[in-house]
Amino acid sequence: EVPAVEYIVDQLIPEIGLTMFQGHPGSFKSWFAYYLAFCVAEGTPLLGRYATKQAKVLLICPDDYLGVTKDRMASIGFPETTSVFVWNPIQELVINPSANTAPEAGDRYAQLLKYVEAENIGLVIIDTFRHLHEADENSSQDMRIIMQKLSELGNGRSVIILHHLNKAIGGSTVVASRGSTSIPASLIAALDFKFDRNSGIVTIHPFKN
Repeated sequence: EVPAVEYIVDQLIPEIGLTMFQGHPGSFKSWFAYYLAFCVAEGTPLLGRYATKQAKVLLICPDDYLGVTKDRMASIGFPETTSVFVWNPIQELVINPSANTAPEAGDRYAQLLKYVEAENIGLVIIDTFRHLHEADENSSQDMRIIMQKLSELGNGRSVIILHHLNKAIGGSTVVASRGSTSIPASLIAALDFKFDRNSGIVTIHPFKN
C-alpha cells in the first residue's frame, strides 16, 4: 500500500520533500516565506484559505543578520511564543559538493541534520539557496550532489528553498530558475513569484506539484 501525499500547506506545500520559491529579487519571496512560517508554526490557515498542519519551523537565512531577520518577523506579527527557530548565520552553513555524500564528523550540515531530528522540526526554510553552497549552479553534476544532500534534510519533513530566476536576456525575462535543470528536477513542488510595481500585486503561480 502506498500512502497518499500529505501537505503541510493544503494542496501547495508537501509535508515531505523539497519545494522551491522562485522569483526575481524584490518579488516578496522572503516575506511570504516568513509569513508561511508563522502560519505553519501557529497552525493557522495560509491567507485565511489554505489549511496548514502545525509544526515547528527552522529558518536558515545566511543572507541576513539576525537583527534583520528578527525585525522582519516582528513586522509580520510573530508572537514570541511561536515555535520558529533561526539558524545563526555566524555559524556558516555550507554544503560541500564533494563525491562523498556522507557528512563528516563535526561538519555543520551534519549538525543541522541531527538538530532537525532532535527538535522534531517539521518545516525548514532556506533563504536563499545560493548562499547554502559554493558549487557551480550550472554544473549538473555539482547540483545533483547538492540536491541529494538537501533531500536528506527533506527526508521526513518539508524543506523550502528560495531561489532566483535567470536574468533578463535581450530585454525579455526568462521565466526559469537560475542554474542547472537538476535543481527543479529534484523538487516535489515549486511556486513562481511575480511583483507588479504598478498595481502593487504579488502573483504566486504553482508550476510544479
